[in-house]
Amino acid sequence: FGQTPMMASGALLIIGCCVINLLGVSHWHFLFALCILGVGWNFMFISATHMVSETYHPSERAKAQASNEFSVFSMVAISSLGAGWLEAIAGWRFLNMMSIPIMLIALGVIYWFASQKETPLTQIPLGR
Repeated sequence: FGQTPMMASGALLIIGCCVINLLGVSHWHFLFALCILGVGWNFMFISATHMVSETYHPSERAKAQASNEFSVFSMVAISSLGAGWLEAIAGWRFLNMMSIPIMLIALGVIYWFASQKETPLTQIPLGR
């Protein structure tokens, strides 16, 4: 399937989660939305982690992956606190409506990166 389609699928699933959350607040809405959110998060996280590990030399991969995961989970903790505060101030509907444009931006970035052509390292001129 590939990393880029998996990331895009994850972003679409997260948008679907937001739409389900906007449709209602019953037990089933929460249950279904949380399942979709989990799958979408994992699609995006695993694809991105794999991309990061491919970027570095094999001897650097462990440190790079550890730094990446520390950064990701630090931002998750900060975002969780911010989401709780934002939900208390602005409400559930606003929180979900604001998540959709963020994920649309993520889809745009994913599409942009996918459209870039890779240049093999041996074809990049030195000293420029």
